[in-house]
Amino acid sequence: MHEITAKRWARTALIAWLTATLLATGLLALSPSNAYAAAKKAPKLSATSKTVLKGKTFTLKVKNAGKAKVKWTSSNKKVATVSKTGKVTAKKAGKATITAKVGKKKLTCKVTVKGLTKAQKAKRSLNGWWHTWSSGGHYMYIKDGKAYLFLAHFDDSSGTFVASTSNVTKAKIALTRTKTSPGSSEKRPGYRVRVDKSTYYYYDDDHRILENRYGKGYLGYSGSSSMDKLKSSDVPANLRKYVKWL
Repeated sequence: MHEITAKRWARTALIAWLTATLLATGLLALSPSNAYAAAKKAPKLSATSKTVLKGKTFTLKVKNAGKAKVKWTSSNKKVATVSKTGKVTAKKAGKATITAKVGKKKLTCKVTVKGLTKAQKAKRSLNGWWHTWSSGGHYMYIKDGKAYLFLAHFDDSSGTFVASTSNVTKAKIALTRTKTSPGSSEKRPGYRVRVDKSTYYYYDDDHRILENRYGKGYLGYSGSSSMDKLKSSDVPANLRKYVKWL
């Protein structure tokens, strides 16, 4: 019995020695499965820290998670929330830690949410639809500092103004702080808003109108081009459909 055990031990030792020798000389390679196991990396987050403005979103991803289920949590939901897919929404100024649990491993990302400045708040309040007059004319859609400008024309057959999406002018919004109303000594603080070739005035006490007093108006044309804010329901359906995908 002892003799059989000794033979088995000797055979095992010989196989181990031969395997080590062949691996060392390169005559034997690791199998694909063993090579994959050796090269497999530990799960990690796409970011470990993030600074964002209030209202903004971003998505965290777990790398090397394989088929493992990921559970997301936030340490402070009043500051930042996280969805089941890792999408983080900044709610208010403060700090929060987003945790991704992968199996027994926990991965974290420290999130700092900053509040908006006055200029950033003003730029956001510009978001939406604007027009030159109630029955038609020029339409403008603003979203997060970008403007989309549409021209409209009167259609004799239908008796209404028709807006086209075939020739859309795109422009960035630029804001400059002003302390007084242009052309007078009236103290009416607000912002000078530059859109393409047009300059408007946007006052702290009235966010319903973009006033154009002097110089060239809409797209560089002469004449008044002051714009009023519109409800979405007052905008032609084809324009609403166009910006839905922006």
